[in-house]
Amino acid sequence: MSSRFITAVQLRDWQAADPSLRILDVRHQVGAERQRRVYEAGHIPDAVYVELRDELAGPSTPGRGGRNPLPAVDVLQADLRRWGVAAHSLVVVYAGAGQPAAGRAWWVLNWAGVTNVRILAGGYEAWVEAGLPVSNSVPTPTPTTFTARQGRLQEATIGELPAYALRGQLVDVRPRADFELGHIPHAVNLPYTELTDIAGLPLPRERITSLLGGQGVDPHVIVVLTCGGGVAAAWSAAILDEAGVPTALHVGSWSEWIEHHPVA
Repeated sequence: MSSRFITAVQLRDWQAADPSLRILDVRHQVGAERQRRVYEAGHIPDAVYVELRDELAGPSTPGRGGRNPLPAVDVLQADLRRWGVAAHSLVVVYAGAGQPAAGRAWWVLNWAGVTNVRILAGGYEAWVEAGLPVSNSVPTPTPTTFTARQGRLQEATIGELPAYALRGQLVDVRPRADFELGHIPHAVNLPYTELTDIAGLPLPRERITSLLGGQGVDPHVIVVLTCGGGVAAAWSAAILDEAGVPTALHVGSWSEWIEHHPVA
């Protein structure tokens, strides 16, 4: 099994065996209302609700624009402590089936120095389809003293994008129809939906590198990922990271680029 993606059965087994386990429910739909009521109607037992727009993103600031800029480190640190995440915690994040929001959580937590984060393949629906129990009780985790610090993941600034694009290393993971309506000049398109199988698990490493190579992208040097608002690209970063491809995320993505730059 992938080291970044796990199955519902694995998560069930870990719940029984690992007291450090923390589960975050990050269900999110672009353009829809916040999913708190969906969470309260049923979630994986002991999962804490995390709202992407409020807790995995922050307000726009100079140098950080777009729809979902990164949160301030001190604010994110306070949230991680409130969610019960400690330095030694195993953290599992999940969204709905087909939703890339869990990838955003994976990326932001790794960026903040949380070192053991996994994504539930197939999301909440995979848990339900496995016949596992759900809950409508809201847990109250014990607060921690976690200290956020820059993790291993790399961010690309908007000023760096043209150089990466000209080298053929800027990959836009939006659906093809969105890409064709407008994109960063010289970016190539590899939709995030094509990177996983029907169960939500990453394609084999050889298939990932073949898909990149088919777009003229060198999988051995940094690939910069962009999307609409820094969510699907973060999901794609988790998959490419699993395949051993070095990546950097342009968090602001298309929504930041179009604020001040020409489009193709």
